Amino acid sequence: MTAVTGQNSIVLSESVDWIVGDEIIITTTDTNIEHTERHTIANISIDKTRIGIVNPLVYTHIVIHNVFPSGQIFHLAGVVGLLKRNIRIINRSPSSELFGFRIVVTDYAINIWNPVAIDAPNEDKREGIHIYNLGNWNPSRATFINSCSFDGGYYSAIGIWQANSIPITNNIVYKTYESAIVVTEKNNIIDNNLVSTIYWSSTAQPKLANNLVAGVERLAYRIQGNSCPGAVLPSDINNDYVNNEVHSAMSGINCWPMDKDFDYDTNCILIRGFKFYSIQNYDVHCAHKITGGYLFWIKLQILRTSSEDLCCNI
Repeated sequence: MTAVTGQNSIVLSESVDWIVGDEIIITTTDTNIEHTERHTIANISIDKTRIGIVNPLVYTHIVIHNVFPSGQIFHLAGVVGLLKRNIRIINRSPSSELFGFRIVVTDYAINIWNPVAIDAPNEDKREGIHIYNLGNWNPSRATFINSCSFDGGYYSAIGIWQANSIPITNNIVYKTYESAIVVTEKNNIIDNNLVSTIYWSSTAQPKLANNLVAGVERLAYRIQGNSCPGAVLPSDINNDYVNNEVHSAMSGINCWPMDKDFDYDTNCILIRGFKFYSIQNYDVHCAHKITGGYLFWIKLQILRTSSEDLCCNI
C-alpha cells in the first residue's frame, strides 16, 4: 500500500518482530536519494503488519504492481528496514573529524558478526569491516557478516579483499560514502542485503542474490555479469546474479570490462534477473573498449518496457 506524505503509519507486506522505540528506515521510491526517511516506531498492530511512527512521513513512498502480457509480475515498493540491533558499536568522534575506527578481520579465526549495529565507524577512506587475506572460506572456522546494520560512515561499510566465498547476508547499509559493499576475489555471497547508498562490487566474481539498492547518487551495481550460454569457465568461478532490484539511482547496472580480473569471458556478457525503476540515466551501462566489441545479452524486468530478452552488439 502506497504511503503518502503526512501519514503517521505504514503497512508492511509481512509481519515483523520489531517493538516500540525501534528505529527504521523507509527507502525512497523517486529519484531523490534524500527521500529515504528515518523514523521511530510509536506503536505496532497486533498482527505486526501496521507500524505507527512518531513523526509523519515527509515524502510519499509508492507501491507498483504490474502484470505483463507474458504473465510475469513486476512488484516495486519502498522497503522498510530495521536499524536497531542487540549490540551497538558507536563512534563518538565529531563527524567533522572524518576519523572513526575500522574492524579488521585477517588471517583465519572464527569471526561472526550476527547481529550487530555499527554507527559511523569508518575513518575516511577505510571500510567499517575490512576482511583481508583469509583465502578460501573454511566452514570449520567460518567468517561471515549476517543481520547487521551500518548506520552512517565516511567510506564503505564492508570490504572483502583476498578472501573467497565469504557470506554477506541480511544486512542494512545506510548513509555511507562512495560505496556500501566492496567485494573482490571469487565466489563471495552477497544475499538479501538492503542498501540505501552506492553498491559497488568492483572486481568481484560473486553470487549476488535478493539485494535491493534504493537511493544512490551514482552507480547502483558495478558487476561483471553472468557468463553467456556455452562459455567455458574455470572450475573455481561461480558468479551468479539472481533477483536483484534497484530504484532511485543515476545508473543501474554498470559493466566495466577494463576492470581487473574481468577476463574469463570478455566476448559476451549476460545480464538477467534485475528489476529497475526510476533510473535517471541508464538502466544498463557498459563502459567498453573502442576496439573488439562485446556481445550483451540482456534479460531484464524494466517497468517502462516489456521483460523480453534483448541482445545487442556493443
